[in-house]
This record gives sequence, C-alpha cells and structure tokens, in this order.
Amino acid sequence: AATRNNSVPTTVPVKGSACGADLTGYSIVGTYSSAGSVREVWSSKQDLVVVDQTSCAPLDTFTQPDVVASEKICMASLSAENQAVGAYSDAGTTLTLVATPSELQIHDGSCEIVATYPLPTGP
Repeated sequence: AATRNNSVPTTVPVKGSACGADLTGYSIVGTYSSAGSVREVWSSKQDLVVVDQTSCAPLDTFTQPDVVASEKICMASLSAENQAVGAYSDAGTTLTLVATPSELQIHDGSCEIVATYPLPTGP
C-alpha cells in the first residue's frame, strides 16, 4: 500500500489490455476489479472510458477534470479496499487513478482529489 509520503505501492496495477482495438486515440491507464469483473480504464485528452475486460463493453465515460500543471507525482493513500489503477498525464500533470469500493478518484500531484466518479456498473 502506498502512503501520503510518496512511497511506492507494493502491487503494481496490471497494464495489459484485451480491449484496445476499439479504443483508437486512447491510452490504457490500468485495470481494477469490481463486482467480480476486471475493468479497464482508458484515457484521452477529453475523457476516461471504463470498459468490462471480458466483453470489452463500454460501461461509462467521464470528462477529464481541469488540472493545473505540476511536476510532482503523487501516489494516493491506499487502503486494503482501494486499488491503484494507474497514473497518466493530462495538461502537463501526472494524475493518479484510484478505484475505491464505490468510486473512481483522480488525485493530482499534491495528493488532492481533483475528481470523483461513481463506479460504473455492468456485466
């Protein structure tokens, strides 16, 4: 688990993808498990897309938050129930995506939550 002092997590999220063919123009952020299924999260300049890894069906799309450029990289605090999905860059800032049991959180370089979205439901 990572802590607010920027230590590295002991588990690295899986970056592999089964669904990339339908997501031209997107980059994979990572994966997380929810409701017994693996979800993939993809990023573009405009939005994040969550897909079911088994069916590759899109579950939800979220608009990227407005962020201020930052050089600092922050690993969000993780608990046993939170999962680090991955990190990606937007507007010159490295953002960290965390899946909690109820939401996706986007953390900026100062470890602040800049956006939250409810977890998509689906297959």
